[in-house]
Order: sequence, then structure tokens, then C-alpha cells
Amino acid sequence: MLIKRARASRFADLGRRIGYTLFGVAMLGFIYGFATNFSEAATKDDIEHGRDIG
Repeated sequence: MLIKRARASRFADLGRRIGYTLFGVAMLGFIYGFATNFSEAATKDDIEHGRDIG
């Protein structure tokens, strides 16, 4: 039973690390987007999906 708990604890720690890493990457993306007004990414997305950027 202790082995299963240790294994589950390791998986939980790994999941937590991955989650915080992805959260950090998302925050950096938002900061970059605000700094550049999201213009490049938004325009590229609109063009790729055929929306009129008029």
C-alpha cells in the first residue's frame, strides 16, 4: 500500500509541475500579447480562417 501511495504522490507531483509550467507559459504568452497588442497573432488567425479584417 505504501508503494502505491508513493507512486501516486510522484505522479501528482509531476502533474503539478507540468501544470504550473503550462500556466507560466500561458502567462508569458498573455504578457507578450498585451505588449504587442495581439496584432500579429490576431491578424494571422483571421486570415487563416477567412475572416474579413477590413
